[in-house]
Amino acid sequence: TQIARALGDHKYAKATDHLIAALHDSHPRVTMYAGIGLGRLKATKAFGELIGLLERNDNKDMYVRHAAVMGITGIGSEDSLIASSEHPSAAVRLGVLLSMRRLSVSAIDSFLNDSEPSIVEEAIRAINDVVIPGAQAALAKKLEEYAPGKTFPVIDSKIKELLQHRLINANFYEGKKINAKRIIKYAANP
Repeated sequence: TQIARALGDHKYAKATDHLIAALHDSHPRVTMYAGIGLGRLKATKAFGELIGLLERNDNKDMYVRHAAVMGITGIGSEDSLIASSEHPSAAVRLGVLLSMRRLSVSAIDSFLNDSEPSIVEEAIRAINDVVIPGAQAALAKKLEEYAPGKTFPVIDSKIKELLQHRLINANFYEGKKINAKRIIKYAANP
């Protein structure tokens, strides 16, 4: 465990292959330090293995997911992130979204229409809370789903209400005439 951590902490590039192999270790802590270490090494050849780690983990262990996200973020390949954003695994898409959030990648707006509601919610939080300028317009447009005459998700929790506040905030942030019209339409919805 500590070896994987030390190799990453000291950015020992010759250990890249060993850290990639450690992503398959049976001990989650070793896997975690290997993932973080690969990010510190900016080991581009580990990108696919980190995506595989997200898929194998399937959101079961949040520390392993965090390690994969930090590894992917450290590599920082925007093109690879965009290419992975339509992965069939929801766990991979969530990990890619979290990496895009850390890197403020405007293509994060593609997750606003994901088939998995929890990913859509995370995208709303990411774009608003980090303020990703290139994605604010798409976030603001999402408020149209709540306009009169539209079938919209029922607000069944305080969390969903707070997500709608983020959509309103994105419209305030954009500050254009169309945004004001959206807010008025939203307010008219019973």
